Amino acid sequence: MRFLKMLYADTIRHVIVLSKRYWVSRVTDVIAFYIIFIGIYFALSSITGFNSAEKTKIIAGQIAGYMAFYFASMILAVIDQLLYEEIRQGTLEQLMISPHSLLSIISSHLLASLELDILTAVPLFFLLTLTTGIQIYFNWQMVVVFALILCGVYGLALIIGGLTLIFKRTGQLAYIFQILFLGLGFSSVSNLPKIVQSVSELLPFTRGVMLLKDYAMGNGQGLIFRSPDFLYLLVNTFIYISVGILFFDICTSFVKGRGTFAQY
Repeated sequence: MRFLKMLYADTIRHVIVLSKRYWVSRVTDVIAFYIIFIGIYFALSSITGFNSAEKTKIIAGQIAGYMAFYFASMILAVIDQLLYEEIRQGTLEQLMISPHSLLSIISSHLLASLELDILTAVPLFFLLTLTTGIQIYFNWQMVVVFALILCGVYGLALIIGGLTLIFKRTGQLAYIFQILFLGLGFSSVSNLPKIVQSVSELLPFTRGVMLLKDYAMGNGQGLIFRSPDFLYLLVNTFIYISVGILFFDICTSFVKGRGTFAQY
């Protein structure tokens, strides 16, 4: 119940502060993501050797992969920026003495931000489909896959957040994963070298976005849940969430034991 009250307060704060006061920032975010995709879209459209139907399928897959990248990058950015701002402003210790755990505070902030991101993604999705003239219909199976992708990325974000607590600054670590996710959202993993392919499939984003792209392109047959790729995604997501929560708690206890929260 206390978590729901905190989530409600975070949601109100995000709506008032970010939507009303900083609505220009939200609009420019949509424009920036739109321009990035359109640049890649025109590059794909100029490729010869594919007929119209094949290009339509490819672009449909790219839209699905790009929307997954959009939300995954937001999750990575929100947790990393939240902790960094609290450290920079010297208010992290205040969060630690609140009746809520640091993990629940971060999770509440992330969910509230995700609600706003969904509202922001709606016009972005319609802009992409209107520009390309391609319609994508998401069914409930794809929604489940999409949710699993985000849960896995959340676990990865907690790992990065734990490193931020210990080292205070992790540089461009979160940004590096964002770039990787962007590349995986557009490229075909099967075309990568075997070593790179094996490493990339360990990430919480890869197998899920492969499923999304296949079904968006019309290559998926039957229930996603019967696919070996879905089972792999399910296990991968569970591992990332479990390791992420455990690692973040260990890092929190570690910096508490060293008494470095007060130094922030």
